[in-house]
Amino acid sequence: MRLKIVSRILLLIVALTPASLQSKARDDVETSNWKEVKAGAKNPKFGKMAQLAIRQFTTAVDSHLAVNKLEKVQQKGQSYKLTFSYTPTRCAVTKVFEPELCVATSSKPTGKCQAFVTEQRNGPLVDWIDCEDFNKKEETRRSGIQQPKRPKRALVSSHSSSN
Repeated sequence: MRLKIVSRILLLIVALTPASLQSKARDDVETSNWKEVKAGAKNPKFGKMAQLAIRQFTTAVDSHLAVNKLEKVQQKGQSYKLTFSYTPTRCAVTKVFEPELCVATSSKPTGKCQAFVTEQRNGPLVDWIDCEDFNKKEETRRSGIQQPKRPKRALVSSHSSSN
């Protein structure tokens, strides 16, 4: 129980750390004591965890995403770090994800995600998911953290008519 609280506090600290410091701090926290699960990428249990995580990722995307390939599974206690590629589907994030209808639009991956999932008695819980679009290398998006909205600019004509 105490370990869960400490790990959640560390994740909160990472979430609130400026982006320039985040990657180094996250690498330090994430690489310590993680053990690679042999053949984890082929285990259906971890495939289901990755699917659960990607369904919850709706930040800064228009359509639901599908797991393309589970590449790596690491474990620390009851927590798992999943690394996988993804492909968009034809289903809008404004609608409910239905696995039968929301299939990948391509077999070629368009990005990569890393998700932290905790296994609990009542099923897996996605702690957070971080995705990177291959086409937008500089943009990393973490689910659960609001992206800053840009103010809309009003187009004003220089020839406005007054009555």
